[in-house]
Amino acid sequence: MAIRDTPTGHGIPARLLHWGIAGLVAAAWLLGNFMEDLLPRGPARQAGLDRHAGLDAPVIGLSLLRLYRRAVNPAPPDPPGTPAWQARAVHPADVTLYAPTLAVPLSGVLDRWVRGRPLAPFGLIPMPPPFTPPFGRVWGEAHEVLANRLLLAVAADVAAALWHHLVLRDAVLRRMLLGRG
Repeated sequence: MAIRDTPTGHGIPARLLHWGIAGLVAAAWLLGNFMEDLLPRGPARQAGLDRHAGLDAPVIGLSLLRLYRRAVNPAPPDPPGTPAWQARAVHPADVTLYAPTLAVPLSGVLDRWVRGRPLAPFGLIPMPPPFTPPFGRVWGEAHEVLANRLLLAVAADVAAALWHHLVLRDAVLRRMLLGRG
């Protein structure tokens, strides 16, 4: 597997960023959705929510790094024979994933800061609110709505990747898989 992208696949950095962000987002979504429902109010529930919030900063950082990487290193070309409509759909599909990948954790950070709570990435160094965000509790509602919107975008991305792999039998999915692909 190459370090840089090639015409046949993404390089190691792109793949690691893709799957690293996917893993962090999945962990944050699971913690955020089930911690409040499964645990009564108290220290254990708060610890779970703090862990959930602590994933925001790494997701933001890796997402910004991925966007920078994508700006300086465009994606590999589409496989030969790709219909024009599919090639045109790639950019809007990427925006559909990248925008909420940043908006969800940013709204989560702002929600914590509105509540006067620090952010502690991975439970480590607490970062107190540097300012009180405007709009109050809107950030918490936005965070939940955007998280569910991101879940739908991820489901569409997975469905498209499987469609490419199982129906079209092209290399689109293999370009992003870890290992030899």
